Amino acid sequence: MVPIDTLPKGLQVVANINPATHIVSAIKDLLSGSVVFTQEIFLSLIIVIAVVAIFAPLTLKVYMEKV
Repeated sequence: MVPIDTLPKGLQVVANINPATHIVSAIKDLLSGSVVFTQEIFLSLIIVIAVVAIFAPLTLKVYMEKV
């Protein structure tokens, strides 16, 4: 919940890789109402789509094997 540019360089790299960082920033942008579309919102959408695309088929495969 702190600005990434105030972190040490090593933590900045980790924070920029962490998907939660982009999602939290996008939510803050959306709730502030001042920004309609930012890079954070775009990255968050890409992350969510990637997670669903990867884990939905895996979940269905495991579920179907147990049924």
